[in-house]
Amino acid sequence: MKKGSYRVFKQGMTHHVFVKAIDGIVLFFTLEDFLYFFTLYSCLARRYHITVRGFSIMPNHIHSNESAPDLDTFLKFHSHLESVYAREYNKWHNRKGKLFQKPFGYAPKTVAKKIRDNISYIANNPVVGALVKNAIDYRWNLLAYYNCTYPFSSGNSGTRALRKAKEMVKGYYKSLRPLGYKLLQSLFRNLDRDEQTCLADYIVSLYNVLDYKSLLSYYKDDFNNMITAFNANSGSEYDIPEDYENYGQYRKMLQIVTRKGLDISQNCFENMDSAIVKDLETCFLAGGISPKQIAKFLHTNCC
Repeated sequence: MKKGSYRVFKQGMTHHVFVKAIDGIVLFFTLEDFLYFFTLYSCLARRYHITVRGFSIMPNHIHSNESAPDLDTFLKFHSHLESVYAREYNKWHNRKGKLFQKPFGYAPKTVAKKIRDNISYIANNPVVGALVKNAIDYRWNLLAYYNCTYPFSSGNSGTRALRKAKEMVKGYYKSLRPLGYKLLQSLFRNLDRDEQTCLADYIVSLYNVLDYKSLLSYYKDDFNNMITAFNANSGSEYDIPEDYENYGQYRKMLQIVTRKGLDISQNCFENMDSAIVKDLETCFLAGGISPKQIAKFLHTNCC
Protein backbone atom coordinates (compact mmCIF):
# COMPACT_ATOMS: atom_id res chain seq x y z
CA MET A 1 0.00 0.00 0.00
CA LYS A 2 1.44 3.36 -0.99
CA LYS A 3 1.81 6.11 1.57
CA GLY A 4 -1.35 8.20 1.55
CA SER A 5 -3.70 5.45 0.29
CA TYR A 6 -5.18 5.24 3.73
CA ARG A 7 -8.88 4.65 3.17
CA VAL A 8 -8.91 0.95 2.35
CA PHE A 9 -11.19 -1.48 4.18
CA LYS A 10 -10.70 -5.24 4.04
CA GLN A 11 -13.44 -7.53 5.25
CA GLY A 12 -12.44 -9.65 8.23
CA MET A 13 -9.25 -7.69 8.88
CA THR A 14 -8.26 -5.39 11.72
CA HIS A 15 -7.68 -1.73 10.84
CA HIS A 16 -5.66 1.14 12.18
CA VAL A 17 -8.00 4.11 12.57
CA PHE A 18 -6.77 7.70 12.90
CA VAL A 19 -9.28 10.47 13.74
CA LYS A 20 -7.76 13.96 13.76
CA ALA A 21 -9.12 17.31 14.96
CA ILE A 22 -9.73 19.98 12.34
CA ASP A 23 -6.49 21.92 11.73
CA GLY A 24 -4.87 19.84 14.48
CA ILE A 25 -6.50 21.91 17.24
CA VAL A 26 -6.37 20.58 20.79
CA LEU A 27 -9.66 18.89 21.70
CA PHE A 28 -9.07 17.29 25.07
CA PHE A 29 -8.43 19.82 27.82
CA THR A 30 -10.41 18.56 30.81
CA LEU A 31 -11.13 15.20 32.41
CA GLU A 32 -14.72 15.61 31.25
CA ASP A 33 -13.56 15.96 27.62
CA PHE A 34 -11.70 12.65 27.83
CA LEU A 35 -14.40 10.79 29.76
CA TYR A 36 -17.29 11.87 27.57
CA PHE A 37 -15.47 10.83 24.40
CA PHE A 38 -14.33 7.56 25.95
CA THR A 39 -17.73 6.52 27.31
CA LEU A 40 -19.42 7.51 24.04
CA TYR A 41 -16.86 5.50 22.07
CA SER A 42 -17.32 2.52 24.39
CA CYS A 43 -21.12 2.51 24.13
CA LEU A 44 -21.14 2.90 20.35
CA ALA A 45 -18.43 0.26 19.84
CA ARG A 46 -20.60 -2.24 21.69
CA ARG A 47 -23.72 -1.17 19.80
CA TYR A 48 -22.01 -1.57 16.41
CA HIS A 49 -20.11 -4.74 17.41
CA ILE A 50 -16.67 -3.21 16.95
CA THR A 51 -13.72 -5.19 18.33
CA VAL A 52 -11.06 -2.87 19.75
CA ARG A 53 -7.47 -4.13 20.10
CA GLY A 54 -5.74 -0.80 20.49
CA PHE A 55 -6.86 2.64 21.66
CA SER A 56 -5.29 5.94 22.58
CA ILE A 57 -6.72 9.44 23.03
CA MET A 58 -4.11 12.09 22.32
CA PRO A 59 -4.59 15.87 22.80
CA ASN A 60 -5.75 16.46 19.22
CA HIS A 61 -6.37 13.03 17.71
CA ILE A 62 -7.43 9.48 18.46
CA HIS A 63 -5.82 6.21 17.42
CA SER A 64 -7.52 2.83 17.51
CA ASN A 65 -7.11 -0.67 16.15
CA GLU A 66 -10.55 -1.98 15.18
CA SER A 67 -12.38 -4.81 13.48
CA ALA A 68 -15.92 -4.28 12.20
CA PRO A 69 -18.49 -6.69 10.74
CA ASP A 70 -18.46 -4.83 7.40
CA LEU A 71 -17.58 -1.49 5.81
CA ASP A 72 -21.07 -0.04 6.18
CA THR A 73 -21.13 -0.74 9.93
CA PHE A 74 -17.60 0.60 10.31
CA LEU A 75 -18.44 3.90 8.58
CA LYS A 76 -21.74 4.30 10.45
CA PHE A 77 -19.97 3.77 13.78
CA HIS A 78 -17.43 6.51 13.11
CA SER A 79 -19.96 8.89 11.61
CA HIS A 80 -22.18 8.44 14.68
CA LEU A 81 -19.24 8.87 17.06
CA GLU A 82 -17.83 12.00 15.46
CA SER A 83 -21.15 13.76 14.87
CA VAL A 84 -22.47 13.23 18.40
CA TYR A 85 -19.21 14.16 20.10
CA ALA A 86 -18.79 17.30 17.95
CA ARG A 87 -22.36 18.43 18.68
CA GLU A 88 -22.08 17.94 22.43
CA TYR A 89 -18.52 19.31 22.63
CA ASN A 90 -19.51 22.50 20.81
CA LYS A 91 -22.64 22.91 22.91
CA TRP A 92 -20.77 22.47 26.19
CA HIS A 93 -17.78 24.63 25.25
CA ASN A 94 -19.93 27.30 23.59
CA ARG A 95 -18.19 27.07 20.24
CA LYS A 96 -19.21 26.61 16.62
CA GLY A 97 -17.71 24.97 13.60
CA LYS A 98 -16.20 21.68 12.56
CA LEU A 99 -14.38 19.56 15.10
CA PHE A 100 -12.91 16.65 13.14
CA GLN A 101 -10.94 16.46 9.92
CA LYS A 102 -12.72 14.49 7.25
CA PRO A 103 -12.34 11.90 6.00
CA PHE A 104 -10.78 10.01 8.89
CA GLY A 105 -7.95 7.62 8.08
CA TYR A 106 -8.02 3.85 8.18
CA ALA A 107 -5.79 1.13 6.83
CA PRO A 108 -5.99 -2.69 7.12
CA LYS A 109 -3.33 -4.70 8.90
CA THR A 110 -3.24 -8.06 7.21
CA VAL A 111 -0.46 -10.07 8.89
CA ALA A 112 0.44 -10.65 12.55
CA LYS A 113 3.69 -8.65 12.43
CA LYS A 114 1.97 -5.57 11.03
CA ILE A 115 -0.81 -5.91 13.60
CA ARG A 116 1.75 -6.08 16.44
CA ASP A 117 3.63 -3.09 15.00
CA ASN A 118 0.41 -1.11 14.84
CA ILE A 119 -0.76 -2.05 18.34
CA SER A 120 2.64 -1.05 19.72
CA TYR A 121 2.53 2.20 17.71
CA ILE A 122 -0.85 3.11 19.18
CA ALA A 123 0.14 2.18 22.74
CA ASN A 124 3.37 4.15 22.50
CA ASN A 125 1.91 7.28 20.90
CA PRO A 126 1.89 9.12 24.29
CA VAL A 127 5.49 7.97 24.91
CA VAL A 128 6.76 9.23 21.55
CA GLY A 129 4.72 12.38 22.14
CA ALA A 130 6.50 13.06 25.47
CA LEU A 131 3.41 12.67 27.66
CA VAL A 132 4.63 9.66 29.69
CA LYS A 133 7.79 7.61 30.10
CA ASN A 134 6.20 4.20 29.49
CA ALA A 135 3.04 3.20 27.63
CA ILE A 136 1.44 1.67 30.71
CA ASP A 137 1.67 5.02 32.53
CA TYR A 138 -0.94 6.61 30.23
CA ARG A 139 -4.57 6.37 31.31
CA TRP A 140 -6.11 6.86 27.87
CA ASN A 141 -4.54 3.87 26.09
CA LEU A 142 -6.28 1.62 28.67
CA LEU A 143 -3.28 -0.67 29.24
CA ALA A 144 -3.10 -0.01 32.98
CA TYR A 145 -6.67 -1.25 33.41
CA TYR A 146 -5.83 -4.85 32.59
CA ASN A 147 -6.88 -6.78 35.73
CA CYS A 148 -6.78 -3.53 37.73
CA THR A 149 -9.76 -1.31 38.51
CA TYR A 150 -7.86 1.57 40.14
CA PRO A 151 -4.38 1.88 38.56
CA PHE A 152 -4.12 5.64 39.12
CA SER A 153 -5.85 5.97 42.50
CA SER A 154 -6.18 4.33 45.92
CA GLY A 155 -9.52 2.71 45.13
CA ASN A 156 -10.90 3.58 48.58
CA SER A 157 -14.66 3.49 48.96
CA GLY A 158 -14.54 7.16 49.98
CA THR A 159 -17.42 9.31 51.06
CA ARG A 160 -21.12 8.81 50.57
CA ALA A 161 -20.91 11.23 47.62
CA LEU A 162 -18.34 8.99 45.89
CA ARG A 163 -20.36 5.84 46.51
CA LYS A 164 -23.46 7.56 45.17
CA ALA A 165 -21.56 8.74 42.10
CA LYS A 166 -20.37 5.18 41.40
CA GLU A 167 -23.90 3.85 41.63
CA MET A 168 -25.11 6.43 39.15
CA VAL A 169 -22.28 5.58 36.75
CA LYS A 170 -23.13 1.89 37.05
CA GLY A 171 -26.75 2.62 36.13
CA TYR A 172 -25.72 4.51 33.00
CA TYR A 173 -23.32 1.75 31.99
CA LYS A 174 -25.96 -0.97 32.41
CA SER A 175 -28.27 0.88 30.06
CA LEU A 176 -25.39 1.49 27.62
CA ARG A 177 -25.48 5.26 27.94
CA PRO A 178 -22.41 7.53 27.79
CA LEU A 179 -21.67 9.99 30.57
CA GLY A 180 -22.45 13.46 29.23
CA TYR A 181 -20.77 16.72 30.20
CA LYS A 182 -23.48 17.94 32.55
CA LEU A 183 -23.67 14.60 34.35
CA LEU A 184 -19.88 14.36 34.71
CA GLN A 185 -19.68 17.86 36.12
CA SER A 186 -22.37 16.95 38.64
CA LEU A 187 -20.64 13.70 39.60
CA PHE A 188 -17.28 15.37 40.25
CA ARG A 189 -18.60 18.54 41.90
CA ASN A 190 -18.77 17.28 45.52
CA LEU A 191 -15.63 15.13 45.44
CA ASP A 192 -12.11 16.03 46.53
CA ARG A 193 -9.20 15.48 44.13
CA ASP A 194 -8.39 11.94 45.34
CA GLU A 195 -12.02 10.92 45.03
CA GLN A 196 -12.25 12.44 41.55
CA THR A 197 -9.26 10.36 40.45
CA CYS A 198 -10.85 7.30 42.01
CA LEU A 199 -14.12 7.93 40.19
CA ALA A 200 -12.30 8.46 36.89
CA ASP A 201 -10.59 5.08 37.34
CA TYR A 202 -13.92 3.46 38.13
CA ILE A 203 -15.54 4.92 35.01
CA VAL A 204 -12.72 3.84 32.69
CA SER A 205 -12.62 0.35 34.20
CA LEU A 206 -16.37 -0.09 33.90
CA TYR A 207 -16.66 1.21 30.33
CA ASN A 208 -13.37 -0.33 29.18
CA VAL A 209 -13.90 -1.61 25.66
CA LEU A 210 -10.40 -2.97 24.95
CA ASP A 211 -10.50 -6.66 23.97
CA TYR A 212 -7.53 -7.85 26.01
CA LYS A 213 -8.00 -11.49 25.03
CA SER A 214 -7.72 -10.70 21.33
CA LEU A 215 -4.95 -8.18 21.97
CA LEU A 216 -2.85 -10.60 24.02
CA SER A 217 -3.23 -13.35 21.42
CA TYR A 218 -0.54 -11.47 19.46
CA TYR A 219 1.82 -11.67 22.45
CA LYS A 220 1.56 -15.35 23.46
CA ASP A 221 -1.34 -14.50 25.80
CA ASP A 222 1.07 -12.86 28.21
CA PHE A 223 0.43 -9.27 29.37
CA ASN A 224 3.94 -8.77 30.80
CA ASN A 225 5.43 -10.06 27.57
CA MET A 226 3.37 -7.50 25.67
CA ILE A 227 4.43 -4.60 27.89
CA THR A 228 8.07 -5.65 27.58
CA ALA A 229 7.66 -5.66 23.80
CA PHE A 230 6.10 -2.17 23.91
CA ASN A 231 9.00 -0.86 25.99
CA ALA A 232 11.52 -2.31 23.52
CA ASN A 233 9.81 -1.21 20.30
CA SER A 234 7.60 1.82 19.74
CA GLY A 235 6.02 0.21 16.68
CA SER A 236 5.52 1.69 13.25
CA GLU A 237 2.91 2.98 10.81
CA TYR A 238 3.57 3.18 7.09
CA ASP A 239 0.05 3.66 5.74
CA ILE A 240 -1.43 6.61 7.63
CA PRO A 241 0.46 9.95 7.66
CA GLU A 242 0.83 11.65 11.03
CA ASP A 243 2.52 14.86 12.15
CA TYR A 244 4.83 14.13 15.07
CA GLU A 245 5.13 16.74 17.80
CA ASN A 246 5.92 17.19 21.47
CA TYR A 247 2.49 16.83 23.07
CA GLY A 248 3.99 17.58 26.45
CA GLN A 249 3.93 21.23 25.37
CA TYR A 250 0.13 21.17 25.44
CA ARG A 251 0.24 19.93 29.01
CA LYS A 252 2.66 22.74 29.82
CA MET A 253 0.26 25.31 28.35
CA LEU A 254 -2.64 23.83 30.28
CA GLN A 255 -0.65 24.22 33.51
CA ILE A 256 -0.06 27.89 32.71
CA VAL A 257 -3.78 28.40 32.07
CA THR A 258 -4.57 26.74 35.42
CA ARG A 259 -2.04 28.89 37.30
CA LYS A 260 -3.69 31.98 35.85
CA GLY A 261 -7.02 30.83 37.30
CA LEU A 262 -8.79 30.60 33.95
CA ASP A 263 -11.72 28.19 33.84
CA ILE A 264 -11.93 26.42 30.48
CA SER A 265 -14.19 23.59 31.67
CA GLN A 266 -17.25 25.09 29.99
CA ASN A 267 -15.80 27.74 27.74
CA CYS A 268 -13.38 27.96 24.84
CA PHE A 269 -10.57 30.30 23.93
CA GLU A 270 -12.52 31.58 20.92
CA ASN A 271 -14.92 33.29 23.34
CA MET A 272 -12.33 34.75 25.70
CA ASP A 273 -11.38 38.41 25.75
CA SER A 274 -8.68 39.09 23.15
CA ALA A 275 -6.43 40.64 25.82
CA ILE A 276 -6.51 37.41 27.84
CA VAL A 277 -5.67 35.33 24.78
CA LYS A 278 -2.84 37.71 23.86
CA ASP A 279 -1.42 37.45 27.38
CA LEU A 280 -1.50 33.66 27.13
CA GLU A 281 0.29 33.77 23.78
CA THR A 282 3.03 35.92 25.34
CA CYS A 283 3.45 33.54 28.26
CA PHE A 284 3.55 30.51 26.00
CA LEU A 285 6.14 32.06 23.70
CA ALA A 286 8.27 32.98 26.72
CA GLY A 287 8.08 29.32 27.73
CA GLY A 288 9.68 28.26 24.46
CA ILE A 289 6.52 26.88 22.86
CA SER A 290 6.24 27.15 19.08
CA PRO A 291 3.69 29.51 17.48
CA LYS A 292 2.20 26.54 15.60
CA GLN A 293 1.43 24.63 18.79
CA ILE A 294 0.15 27.78 20.49
CA ALA A 295 -2.30 28.30 17.62
CA LYS A 296 -3.52 24.71 17.93
CA PHE A 297 -3.98 25.09 21.68
CA LEU A 298 -5.79 28.42 21.49
CA HIS A 299 -7.78 27.46 18.38
CA THR A 300 -6.58 30.60 16.60
CA ASN A 301 -5.94 28.69 13.36
CA CYS A 302 -9.27 26.82 13.11
CA CYS A 303 -12.03 27.45 10.59
